[in-house]
Amino acid sequence: MMIENIMYFAPGLLLAVLVGLIVMPAVWKRAVRLTKRRIEAATPITMAEFRADKDQLRAEFALNTRKLEMNVEALRKRLAEQLSEVNQKRADLGSALQTERDETSRHCRGTGSPRGRAAQSHTRAGARQYRSGPAPADARA
Repeated sequence: MMIENIMYFAPGLLLAVLVGLIVMPAVWKRAVRLTKRRIEAATPITMAEFRADKDQLRAEFALNTRKLEMNVEALRKRLAEQLSEVNQKRADLGSALQTERDETSRHCRGTGSPRGRAAQSHTRAGARQYRSGPAPADARA
């Protein structure tokens, strides 16, 4: 029984291989023909088509470049506005600080209050100490 199965299997296998070898060139030629057709459709054949493709690429590049230039211009404008805001706020803050300093110094000098005199004497003593260096140990006590 085993030999009989092998005898049926072997000719069937040989017949399938033979049919495959006969059909394979036709399938191969069709694949080659379709691939050639697809490549030819993707590439320009005439010089006019070639120039048109080249011009289209140039136009796309010019469009992208212009978009980038517009973005850069907008960013520069925004940066200039932000810098002007920062400078304006810095100037406002500087003038506010100067006004506060002037008022504080006027208040300390002009009131004649013990607090103002203490602040003035403290400031003068600190300035003297800074100029002359630290006092000796026996003078501090």
